Amino acid sequence: MLNGSFINSNPTGIFNSQSFVRTPDYSLSNASFVFPNVRNPGDFSTDATLLKKFQFGDNGARYLETRIEATNVFNHPTYGQPGQNAIDADPDSPTFGGINGKSGSRVMQIGLRLFF
Repeated sequence: MLNGSFINSNPTGIFNSQSFVRTPDYSLSNASFVFPNVRNPGDFSTDATLLKKFQFGDNGARYLETRIEATNVFNHPTYGQPGQNAIDADPDSPTFGGINGKSGSRVMQIGLRLFF
């Protein structure tokens, strides 16, 4: 994926579409309701904080504190779940089981505090 969209116009999904068959309408399958060994794509992010104090005077009672905080420092994507929209949930679709984009971005903030 590149910028949240598929690079290949005909992507292959993470599922083997030949393993699925369409069941008759209004019927239940013979599969269990919960599949304990099936997992969605993982999530990985790293947060960081840098803090520095600049003291004024001899006793250290007055100081300037600078702080830089960042969430998802390395900007790792969080991929969506397979089949979130009607196109990828359709077993007859060539993109069945595909990952529908990504989310997550790096967020940074800078702060200054003066203690006196």
